Amino acid sequence: MTVFKVRSHWRALAIPLLVTLFLVALGIVLMMLRGHVAKVPHYGSIVWVLMALIWLPGAFVPFLKWWFSTDTLTTNQLRSDEGVIRRSSTTIPLERVAATNVERTVMDRLFRSGTIQVQTAGSDSTVELRMVARASLLERMINDQVQQVRNIRASGD
Repeated sequence: MTVFKVRSHWRALAIPLLVTLFLVALGIVLMMLRGHVAKVPHYGSIVWVLMALIWLPGAFVPFLKWWFSTDTLTTNQLRSDEGVIRRSSTTIPLERVAATNVERTVMDRLFRSGTIQVQTAGSDSTVELRMVARASLLERMINDQVQQVRNIRASGD
């Protein structure tokens, strides 16, 4: 059963949005200057193709990465999925969670987000759920679920 499934905080899209707005404004200005520019063949097409070549890696690809990256907590595991074409997934069984920690920068505090670090037992690995909205609440949910798994395991022994 899924406890929560989240994407990174919406502020991860701030720079792609600014890139899009800048390119639209620049495109409008360049098209308005069309009459003042020497007779360049296919000027409008060249402008929009160049804009698209900047927009794709500057805004569209980051949006796709944000859209296809999710963090999911179920009743027995924590899973982090990412990637558009080449998908990767990291799964941590809750019984292996040793500790959790929330890091919050000034920007994180302003936007009520943060990075949740999940440390696992038996290895030196730490999984980070970056730029998560309501990080403190989600960390508590992870810890509550880990405690429930431990209680079930202890009652079954």
